[in-house]
Amino acid sequence: MTGQPLLRVLIVDDEPDILDVLSQNFADLEIEIGSAMYPVEIVTALRGAEALMRVEAGWFDVIIADIQMPKMTGLEFLAALRGGGHDNPVIILTAFGDAKNSAEALRLGCYAFVDKPCAIEKLRKVLVSAAIHGFALRSRAMEVEKGLKKFTPDQSARKSQLRTVLRSVAIGNDGSHRADVCPVPAAHELKKKFSRGS
Repeated sequence: MTGQPLLRVLIVDDEPDILDVLSQNFADLEIEIGSAMYPVEIVTALRGAEALMRVEAGWFDVIIADIQMPKMTGLEFLAALRGGGHDNPVIILTAFGDAKNSAEALRLGCYAFVDKPCAIEKLRKVLVSAAIHGFALRSRAMEVEKGLKKFTPDQSARKSQLRTVLRSVAIGNDGSHRADVCPVPAAHELKKKFSRGS
């Protein structure tokens, strides 16, 4: 599988045993997207701060994070991730599931909220769905980046503004979007304006 594209998964948990169990169970996972099979690369982090550094260093198609961690909880990690402009799908694992945490996780754009302990097979199904969504987000971002490279030097300021808007608006598979950041129609109008060069 040398040179084959990978789906990158980041697992964040302060318990090394949990990281080992999840890593071992997902290490041989391959996910079908279209007509291709993509192997999964597992990366782990013991702390939210370490996970944020890993995200800054490279894209992850899906992130699994425990909610109860020292110094930075899973929800605080998710908030920091979104605050940094990252729209990676995030699965929150918790043994402390309640309505308040669920609502906050959803408000922050959590992909799924999974109570633990849970069956590995159940988590695997959620992971596959989230990874496919993350792959679509990554592909879309790459297409946008290609389009931005066509801008002329005198359009650099508008290019920067467009990149910020497009990074902030996460459009899901169902057409939903983060209206609290920027309404989708406004983003579409911005794209039209820039493509006309006006």
